[in-house]
Amino acid sequence: MPFADMREFIALLEKRGELLRIPQEVHWDLEIGGWLHKAIRTKEQPGLLFEKIAGYPAGYSVAGMLVPNAARWALALDFPEDISWTKMIEGIYERCRKPIAPVIVRTGPCKDEKHTGGDCDLLEFPVPHYIALDGGRYLGTWHCVITKDPDTGERNVGMYRVMVHDRNKMGIFICPGEHAHFHYEKWKALGKPMPVAVTLGQDELLPLNSLWSWPYGVDEFAMAGAMRRAPVELVKCETVDLEVPATAEIVVEGHMSLTERRPEGPFGEYTGHMGAMIKDGPVINVSAITHRKNPVYRAQLNGRPPCEYVAGVGIARAAGIFAASRIYGRPDIIAAYVLPNSPEETIAVSINKTYAGQAFDAANFVYEHGAAPMIKNVIVCDADIDVSNVGEVIWAVNCRVKASRDVRIISGCCNSPLDPAIAQEQRGLGDRMIIDATWPMEPEDHFPPRPEWEGQCHPQLAVPDGKTLARIEDLWRKLKL
Repeated sequence: MPFADMREFIALLEKRGELLRIPQEVHWDLEIGGWLHKAIRTKEQPGLLFEKIAGYPAGYSVAGMLVPNAARWALALDFPEDISWTKMIEGIYERCRKPIAPVIVRTGPCKDEKHTGGDCDLLEFPVPHYIALDGGRYLGTWHCVITKDPDTGERNVGMYRVMVHDRNKMGIFICPGEHAHFHYEKWKALGKPMPVAVTLGQDELLPLNSLWSWPYGVDEFAMAGAMRRAPVELVKCETVDLEVPATAEIVVEGHMSLTERRPEGPFGEYTGHMGAMIKDGPVINVSAITHRKNPVYRAQLNGRPPCEYVAGVGIARAAGIFAASRIYGRPDIIAAYVLPNSPEETIAVSINKTYAGQAFDAANFVYEHGAAPMIKNVIVCDADIDVSNVGEVIWAVNCRVKASRDVRIISGCCNSPLDPAIAQEQRGLGDRMIIDATWPMEPEDHFPPRPEWEGQCHPQLAVPDGKTLARIEDLWRKLKL
């Protein structure tokens, strides 16, 4: 069954013994960030609920670390606990084949309290200053940013970092090429500020979909409905022509100015390094804030991996690539996996290889459909490699790659402006690397079958024979080892 809201998911974590309540007073300035940094580096990776925030009244709390790994995402998606990575990605795709449109309801918990105009105060909430190097307090690090195309009315739900400037002004960083960027350019052409809504503390599958690179015009709320197997309930905003999740903890409404600019950042990014300060970032003027009674603020610390964001974007990117392979006719792609500590820069895919050059074809497909320009490196493996097992991927690279033949560098590509490997002045343009870690089929490098390889085109695997392994497995079970 789908989770009605974030609170229901938190309750389940507590029931399962996977939630750690912090009754001691915790400060929004640096301490919450420190707790999140520590928690994800523990074996248990518990969800955290901070119950007492310095300087804030009783009843205001902060939650974090709710979905820091694949097992917790399986729980959020209502999949079996022991589901494999490949089966989870396939299961997400199967659900997403049948979008479920959101439904508009008259009201919801996010309307418990309403503030408009001069009564709006972003600092009513315990917005963290996560690390000392951050340029300020960041309202949005695990959230939804909702905008609409002024020509078509099509909605986009994305995730772009949101910084608090003061009580009723926010800064936002949207990379060129993002769908919200296209919306903003259209509103600018009309000479009108862009309506925006930022929502925090909702069913975890909503921000997951905001990370997914759906084609332009696809409604992320409809795809979230597919993942939830139930429609997302939306309510109309108070001051902008947008709809937001009815059970969100906090909703901030406003307009992105065409002329007002302020410095935004720096910010500790998912790359593990500081994202640079944007000298003239756009400003969102807040027109309304609505929230639940005793709102639970949803915190998420970006920064040096591991971090919670990496787990979410890894699911979104891998599932997006797999879905695209089925929609656009690449059934040879078996599985996709974002390597750990690589939020989206390095992706491994496995293929059923049947022709020379196929690995490079598959890699180019990933770049085209897998959220480029964020992807830098693609490793293509044979079908016998479990790409969710990093050890197997490295083994394939070690044993099947001849660098002069199998590594290809593509220069002059659109690149993430957050890439720390590129000088700040040159960001936006970089290189891509494809590693073909499959057995060669190219005529000049194809290994002919050899008798000592039992007729195969490559040496046999050095493993015990099947009959011996079956006997050992039987004895192992009998001894209950």
